[in-house]
Amino acid sequence: MNYPELDEIRQKKQPSIPIFYPPFVIYFLFNADQLVYIGKSKNLVNRIMYHKEGKIFTDVAIVETTAEDYDLLECYYINKYKPEYNLILIGDQG
Repeated sequence: MNYPELDEIRQKKQPSIPIFYPPFVIYFLFNADQLVYIGKSKNLVNRIMYHKEGKIFTDVAIVETTAEDYDLLECYYINKYKPEYNLILIGDQG
């Protein structure tokens, strides 16, 4: 499967959480035009609401994926784009 790169993902940004979404998604949190966090979720609404308490972001974009690519795609995007909040979490683990 061919997954989008950041420029294409930015075009999908929206200020609210999508009401309908596929079962396996990678989500991208943006503060204005800056990518600040990448995550994965099967329950997008609850996950985004959780982030509203600890992260500053203005927009959300999602990329649909498959169950097989779910974990690997999240890691791929985090390693490629190194969002601020993901790097803080990685630093906290070490």
